Amino acid sequence: MQEKLLNSNRRKGMKAKKIMSVLLAACLTLGLGACGSGTAGENTAGTVSEQSAQAEEAAESQAQGTAADISEEVTLRIYAVGNSGDIHQDEIYQRINEITKEKINAVIEVTMLSWGDYVTKLPAILASGEDYDLTYTSSWCYYKTEGPKGAFCELTEDMLKTYMPKTYVEYPQEAWEEAKLDGKIYMIPCVGNEFESHGYIIRGDLRKKYGVNEIKTLDDLEAYFAAIKENEPGMTPIKGTANEGLNTAAVVFPADYVLTYAITTDGLVTPYDSPAELNDRAYMEEVQDFYRRTKGWYDNGYIANDILSSKTTSEDYFKAGQSGLLFTNINNASDKRKAILQDNPDWELEYVDFEGDSMVEKTAYISNGMAVGRNSKNPERALMFMELCYQDEELYDLINYGLEGVTYIQNEDGTIGTPEVNNMQEIQMDNLGMGIRNIKFAKVREDEWDVIVAKKKEYETKCYTSPLNGITFNMDEVNAELAAINNIFIQYERPLMWGIVDDTDAKLEELMKMYDDAGMQKVLELANKQIAEQIGK
Repeated sequence: MQEKLLNSNRRKGMKAKKIMSVLLAACLTLGLGACGSGTAGENTAGTVSEQSAQAEEAAESQAQGTAADISEEVTLRIYAVGNSGDIHQDEIYQRINEITKEKINAVIEVTMLSWGDYVTKLPAILASGEDYDLTYTSSWCYYKTEGPKGAFCELTEDMLKTYMPKTYVEYPQEAWEEAKLDGKIYMIPCVGNEFESHGYIIRGDLRKKYGVNEIKTLDDLEAYFAAIKENEPGMTPIKGTANEGLNTAAVVFPADYVLTYAITTDGLVTPYDSPAELNDRAYMEEVQDFYRRTKGWYDNGYIANDILSSKTTSEDYFKAGQSGLLFTNINNASDKRKAILQDNPDWELEYVDFEGDSMVEKTAYISNGMAVGRNSKNPERALMFMELCYQDEELYDLINYGLEGVTYIQNEDGTIGTPEVNNMQEIQMDNLGMGIRNIKFAKVREDEWDVIVAKKKEYETKCYTSPLNGITFNMDEVNAELAAINNIFIQYERPLMWGIVDDTDAKLEELMKMYDDAGMQKVLELANKQIAEQIGK
């Protein structure tokens, strides 16, 4: 078996004014029909006050220019990833469209791609040449893999200054720099304060009931699984989809690895302090040991038999009392807990992660965002919509929080709360807001989970920025190898990941040979060469 390229031991230790005049001022003389032309320029914004002044100046400058022709109403077709809304979603979109119709003479039409389907559906949409207008994208959701192939419309400096003048200036320079692929911008990133830390929510009441220790290690987690299996016949310890991050939370992040989805489907990893040692996680000794562990989990009935084909997430199964845990990240854990307890108030929930003393990656700006489709017929209106999202607080709130008094409550202290409803599912919204986030309008929830608040404070003291955020990979010369590698992951490594094999060691050896024969080392050599060259600039 190939010598491991990574050594984990050495890495341890460590309300805004309305902008009608701005939007009406946007001119259509930028040659937007050729969406992929031009060069992204530099944003020289300095302090917050300077940014504000520059934003006002930009708005006034555009107001004096030739107004954009928005006489014809357009419908902006948008793809978003995640859960779909419930009974109030139509009303939310009705109010959103009232605002966008009034201000930019456009309405939006959103198609949700579920967590179980986006992995197959979104790449097909991006490759099809469909003339959608906006789509969710991110560093983990095809931005760095499909962006260089021309999947999205290039957003030139002139376009951003014309159609998103205030947002362009307000954004930190590094956000736009991160969004560059080979010097060109293809997405509007998000500006927030989050961390790349994954974990699990479990039934603390059941853990205590069956005398299981507080979960601090994988052995503790396994004891919890055993108790669930033995005492809860209607529940499977792990029940969800194969897309959910089992080893990411258990192994990758706790071992101080940076994870990038810029090249392969499963993502490559590298030590955070040695970025040019990129490797496939399957070669990590820690991951291989974990696969040996999951084999036991599957054989003992801790993992659902249909995990590879299921389209229902662990969150849905957990809410229904059919899964012993749900996969989450620290940024979404509080919201998930609140939704679960609304329907199950007697449950005691606990958040589990294995970060320990490891460093924690601060979420990149490009971890969430929106891109204009390369064949969009309305790229200027799409950007005007994005500007409106980040400059009109009412619109932003509708997208991210819904209807005041219906899906959320505005408190006098500025926090927001959850209205009393019979079923939390009723106030669930389309996950459009995942790609439209800005700390400027972000609201603090009154019921933020105290455990998560404490962890975030701790993480602020030991966080780092991924050295790969600004790297642009050009992997055209190994496209054939990547296609083969991605296919091998889906067909052969996923069963290993979930323990659905007869002999883990034999299958690992077979997997390594398949990856090597498919050109994995050629891919890694090219990727690491590009990292070294770009970091050395």
